[in-house]
Amino acid sequence: MKIFSFIKALLPHMTKDQVLEDLRITAGEFDQIVAPNYRHGTEYFRINKMKSEINKDLSDEFYRGLGKGGFPKQASIVGEVSVRMTYLQDNLAYVAAQIEAIMERDIINEGLTAKKAILVRAASQFSFISRYAADLLNYLYVYETIEYKTEDGNDMSLAPAVKKHVEKDIKVFAMLLSDYGIPNKDFVKIIDGLPDVLVSSRNEAVISSAYKESDIDPFSAVYLNGFSGTPIYHLRLVFAQWEASRYKSNKEKKKMLELRLLHLRLVNEKRGDAKIAAEIDYIQSRVDSLERSLRETEQSLEPA
Repeated sequence: MKIFSFIKALLPHMTKDQVLEDLRITAGEFDQIVAPNYRHGTEYFRINKMKSEINKDLSDEFYRGLGKGGFPKQASIVGEVSVRMTYLQDNLAYVAAQIEAIMERDIINEGLTAKKAILVRAASQFSFISRYAADLLNYLYVYETIEYKTEDGNDMSLAPAVKKHVEKDIKVFAMLLSDYGIPNKDFVKIIDGLPDVLVSSRNEAVISSAYKESDIDPFSAVYLNGFSGTPIYHLRLVFAQWEASRYKSNKEKKKMLELRLLHLRLVNEKRGDAKIAAEIDYIQSRVDSLERSLRETEQSLEPA
């Protein structure tokens, strides 16, 4: 069962406050960065169909991982994310409330029930959704703008690591949207249906023989090998330092996404603005530097 793999990779000890702080920051990213920028992007792509073949290929891969979930198909993958945002926000709030209510102050990885383990993993995966969503929207804007072949000084390039990350994890992102972007009543029903049974490396064989995998771990995205969510749950990392860097990066991403869409609108209307292009380049360089620092910190640390 994949939940056992998550528990084994989880830090041996962390605190409830750390998880709640991560959820608080993620909720702020949803509210201030992801939701409004995806709403504005949805409006743009509802009127202007995607031109970029690169974006179309990425969209095809996205739809291969996205469950329909009763939603009508949107005009773009930006719309698909946007239409699920309210549910993501509601379900994140529910996860935070459950962790606050039922988790002990100190979280020991070998002392978690199935429900508690799924809640901690959900916190990790919400963090991934938020960070990835911002990178994805930036990617889409860049490749759409390239189609207009502007000469305003903006080279419209992405850091190779960001490009690779977006392309590699698009299906993971789509599957996570399918798992967590569902009506809150359905999400609550799934969580409430989890058995109150201890899941640890010591009883993995017993649990695996007594329960179907879907009873213990009902979400689809976990079946993708090598994916665990945000790294703070698995690395010997100074939590406050990592989150401070993440917060700084998010402030810059918010400005960048707003300017990217403004620039795309202008070049679409053949009114490119060199000053805006230059400001985008500057902010993008700051984001790249902050994200590179985050990745280097993560990669320099050994798994717990």
